[in-house]
Amino acid sequence: MSKKISLLLIILAIILFQVANLTYWARFKLLEQDNFVELSTQSLQEPEVRKALSQKIVKLLFSDRPLVRRKSQDIIEAAIGGILESPFTEKIVELTSRVIFKALTTDVSEGIRFNLEPIKTDIIAIAKALAPDRVSGENLATIPDQIVLLEPGEIPPLHKIRPLLFRATILCGLIALLLFGLVLFKSKDQNFSFRWIGFFLFFTSLIIYYLQIPLQNSFVSSLNTPIAKAFGNAFFVNFTRPFKWQLLFLLIFGLGLFAMGLVGYRQAFGFHSPKLQGKGCN
Repeated sequence: MSKKISLLLIILAIILFQVANLTYWARFKLLEQDNFVELSTQSLQEPEVRKALSQKIVKLLFSDRPLVRRKSQDIIEAAIGGILESPFTEKIVELTSRVIFKALTTDVSEGIRFNLEPIKTDIIAIAKALAPDRVSGENLATIPDQIVLLEPGEIPPLHKIRPLLFRATILCGLIALLLFGLVLFKSKDQNFSFRWIGFFLFFTSLIIYYLQIPLQNSFVSSLNTPIAKAFGNAFFVNFTRPFKWQLLFLLIFGLGLFAMGLVGYRQAFGFHSPKLQGKGCN
């Protein structure tokens, strides 16, 4: 096999490998219920999400009294944030995560709402205690039982691409494996193959690593409300954090393959060392 053909097959194999890796990761984290609920629950408990929820509640509480809201906002927000951080609220968060998963994986046209009813009494008690002269009964009545977390248009229809992700992972992974085997066993210069496999593995992993920032900004900007933006940002960060470690491993592995191709894979594994030759190894 000539070097040009080997190089083309290596490029194709690396692209297919990265596609298989990405689709597997998306399917594993987004379409497996236990993994998604854990990820979503962790994201809903992030400080930025609790702050956005607290700000929304205070805004509703003093919707007709903006000047009063400015004076009482910080202290009431902090107190409500404490309620949202309590162990009791964790059950509400987990239930919300399961609702989000159902909306993502089924054809549901309704939005996602965060249930405030179990903690509404505590919120009212805190508002009365911290601002007794500024909170009226009418204000307290404005606190809803639920707050919109995600609008219907902000929920990606993952149920439509679920079968596609599975097929893409299997098909791209198998073809990439076959191409790698073909290149390594049929190439006239295997050091050349190792060099370029390592180079393109490092290069594509680096591109994917740095593409995450613009993708995150694009994803968050597509959401409409402050609560949705805070949740989307926290979810994206938690979703990609372990994936970044995987990319770091691929970067190091790619450099290792490239260095092995430069040195020569036989020398790298000691196939020509005096000790091995003395034992009759070639």
